[in-house]
Amino acid sequence: MDQMSVVRSDLSVPLGTQLFWQLRYQIATGEYAPGERLPTVREMAAALRVNANTIRGVYARLQEEGWVVARRKIGTVVADPLPRPHDDALEMLLDRAFDEASRHGVAPDELAAAAFARAAQRAAVGARRLLFVECDESELEPFVVQLEEAVGDRVESIEATTIAELPERLAAGDVDAVVTTAYHAEEVRPLAPHLPVVSLMLDPGFLEAASEVAGLAAGTLVGVVYACRTPRQNVAGTVRRLGPALDVVEAAAPDDPRLADCAVLIGWDEPGRGAPPDAEQRLLPWNFGVDPAAFVHLRRQLGL
Repeated sequence: MDQMSVVRSDLSVPLGTQLFWQLRYQIATGEYAPGERLPTVREMAAALRVNANTIRGVYARLQEEGWVVARRKIGTVVADPLPRPHDDALEMLLDRAFDEASRHGVAPDELAAAAFARAAQRAAVGARRLLFVECDESELEPFVVQLEEAVGDRVESIEATTIAELPERLAAGDVDAVVTTAYHAEEVRPLAPHLPVVSLMLDPGFLEAASEVAGLAAGTLVGVVYACRTPRQNVAGTVRRLGPALDVVEAAAPDDPRLADCAVLIGWDEPGRGAPPDAEQRLLPWNFGVDPAAFVHLRRQLGL
């Protein structure tokens, strides 16, 4: 074997784990090139004086993670392409870490053990970079403010974007988890298939408005004004269930001429938001804060 791996029985790290880490590092840094054959299980076991079943387990784990593939009559070869492209950054980072540790009198084994423990500790903390997603730009800031108050001291960053811009933002990276409202969870999940997506239940503060809607006379014309289609449709659907005999108008903009005939307008966040400023209609707020229990759910889901 040109690339000799070394395992040590005097370390607390299991032999299989030591070998797995070394082989993965050797592949990631180009010591084993794509398409190159690894030693057979028998060759590796004899060279390292390790049980053949341990080697088989290591090779199986490398294959599961996409670093190697098994080919008939050839053996285990390095995958092409690799799970991530090779560059020199990892080697340079490690060299700097070992040099700095040496200057402080920290032995390589001690640094490696501490790095493993710290990595486990960081993983236990959970998602550190959150991305909040809503359908409309105007909705982002109020929800982000609530997230900052609830979990801002437990995460590194909370950013926000719209559903339309979500794919581009995810392509840029640096996101550990996506947060959205319950209204948009089904839209957002397919756009972020490899990240946890947590939906927030909304504050039941709109129940007061819902109660008033339920008391309206049959045939009353009610306008639901909101730029974003999904929450507009959801609220309109709720209004129809509360008052089956009501006539409901859904409008994306406050200048929709159909609103002029509405006796009641439902707005957002404050009475009449989105409604014509000179409207003479009865204006009902439909507030969308986050239920405090939703933040408990968020912390549990993301390990915060």
